Amino acid sequence: MMLNEFDNLVRNSKAVIINSKDDLAIFNQSSRKEVNYIEQELARVKQELETLQPKIDELLEKESQLQPRMLQIKNDISAFSSQEIKDVYEELFAVQVKLASAQEQKLSLQNACMEFESRLAVLEKNRENIGGVFSQIEKLNQDFDGMSDVVNKLQTLVYSQNFGLKIIKAQEEERRRVAREIHDGPAQAMANVIFLAEVCEKLLDKDTNRAKTELHELRQQVRGCLEETRKIIFDLRPMALDDLGLIPTVRRIGDMLRERTGLKVVIKVTGDQPAKLDPNVEVSLFRIIQESLNNIEKHADASEANILVDFNNAYVVAVIKDDGKGFEVKSYNYGNSFGLLGMKERVSLLNGELDINSQKGTGTEVSVKIPLPLTKDGERVAV
Repeated sequence: MMLNEFDNLVRNSKAVIINSKDDLAIFNQSSRKEVNYIEQELARVKQELETLQPKIDELLEKESQLQPRMLQIKNDISAFSSQEIKDVYEELFAVQVKLASAQEQKLSLQNACMEFESRLAVLEKNRENIGGVFSQIEKLNQDFDGMSDVVNKLQTLVYSQNFGLKIIKAQEEERRRVAREIHDGPAQAMANVIFLAEVCEKLLDKDTNRAKTELHELRQQVRGCLEETRKIIFDLRPMALDDLGLIPTVRRIGDMLRERTGLKVVIKVTGDQPAKLDPNVEVSLFRIIQESLNNIEKHADASEANILVDFNNAYVVAVIKDDGKGFEVKSYNYGNSFGLLGMKERVSLLNGELDINSQKGTGTEVSVKIPLPLTKDGERVAV
């Protein structure tokens, strides 16, 4: 991603965060109003419950007083006049109706109270969460301000060739460090697991045939993992590039591609090959050849790839050509391909030239020409 694009991303992201903060503030204000309303309603409901309970107690007392009178009438109805019976029944019925209504009202108020308390708990939790989000947004704003400062500083330096070369050097140093760490860590660990699996084969005595079969399969899987780890190391930073140089390492990735896909890879070297290239030139050439082969493997549907590396006193030239399906260069958007974009940036930083020729059905040719560094005397040398 170019710095301008990254700067736009930072600015747009910050705008989104600010808008989100405004939305949260509006939501928080609305939530606060709703909390106040619910608290008022909850207080009102509780007050009504407190007022209602004495009335219920009074009605229960009246009902308990009338029940013995009704029992007397049922036991000896002839001892009471019709009017007395009617008065007692009507009074008891009226009390029971009022009591049922009051108890129903109490239940309704209790349910309302529980609902208000539940809503209040949810709103309070939301307000706590909003407070946490506000804090995170403030931190993000500070982070984006810091990132904007970094972008501004980088933009003042990005046009410097030396700065660009330092970036490439730092990237390669980091790749070398990670590669060695993986080599000394996971690869050694996998080797130890294989050794322990072999020991287990000899020691297990229960269903040994099955145990050996399972352990054998485990060993095979671990070996596959080990090979994959080594492949990752090679992709990050092939140590052969430091030990053997450009051409042997290119031959190795060609052999690996041939073994993996069956693609025919032909490598030709012309000119006076130096013992060692300038490290920046060497790494850039290797990455360009590596990326070209990756593209051939993934996209070209080719049966053959040819690599030419030509050395002379002033330049080193590399040409990678395939017989695949090709593509229309004029309509191709380099910004959507980090690999091809990386090629162009590497070559540009070394004052080189990159040319990509391709048409549908005719294959693709990638040609790169990089000048060799000058000595203090003004002569071109490889190292």
